Amino acid sequence: MDGLHEDLNRVKHRPYINSGDADGRSDEEVADEYWANHIARNNSIIVDVCQVSTTHWYLINSNSQLQFRTIMFLLVVLEQSGPLMTL
Repeated sequence: MDGLHEDLNRVKHRPYINSGDADGRSDEEVADEYWANHIARNNSIIVDVCQVSTTHWYLINSNSQLQFRTIMFLLVVLEQSGPLMTL
């Protein structure tokens, strides 16, 4: 999937974008900024269909930190054509 995304990426010159601190802004505002930065570097049909942004809380040196990540998924439904095999 990642290789297909690279081939189909609409962004030809990827700008370096430094992720800033929240500086008291709301989580929603920071998440919107993160996603806009991500799209500035990664913009393909794969991102449009198969990528979402998630949030993760981390505890670092007794300080909690919220980070935004992207994940890629593709749901494939397979029909059963015979008896199930269990182990």
